[in-house]
Amino acid sequence: MIEPETPACTLADVFPSVRRRGPSLAWLAARGAPIRHAILDFVATPKTPSEIAEHIKRPVPTTTGHLRATCKLGLTKRLARSFYVVTAYSGEVPTKHPAPRTKRQIHLRQHVIHLLHDVHDETDLCRLTAAALTEVQHELLGLWRNGFLSGDRESGFQLREHIKRRFPRCVRDRPK
Repeated sequence: MIEPETPACTLADVFPSVRRRGPSLAWLAARGAPIRHAILDFVATPKTPSEIAEHIKRPVPTTTGHLRATCKLGLTKRLARSFYVVTAYSGEVPTKHPAPRTKRQIHLRQHVIHLLHDVHDETDLCRLTAAALTEVQHELLGLWRNGFLSGDRESGFQLREHIKRRFPRCVRDRPK
């Protein structure tokens, strides 16, 4: 029988402030939470949920769930709107003002959403929207990060069923 490997130290040893605030976190280290460990390693400096999601290769909703759990355990804290960092961080609070989306980008996102009621790949979407491949890929990445899409590049992309109900197809767009 193979014996499970015991960690050299627990998360409570790494973050002593956690031990003072709540119960021992040895169970978390013993449980083996690789996603949360990857998050803790990555958020030494302030990061947004989308940056963390890209790092751990998970959708943003899944990532924010993990972030909420680590905040509840006292391992991370929310600095400002959409910035998370380990509890021991004492640096500056970042400010980030994203550029507003242009009307063309908004129109492209809406067009892509309506087209994705059916399965399409990137080249189909480029042809149907008359947009550049990079623009379509950017929109697909944004939709994927928000958990709207299912599928992949080989099989094509499609909206998830609960998203299709949120964005019903126009009557004129329905196939006959």
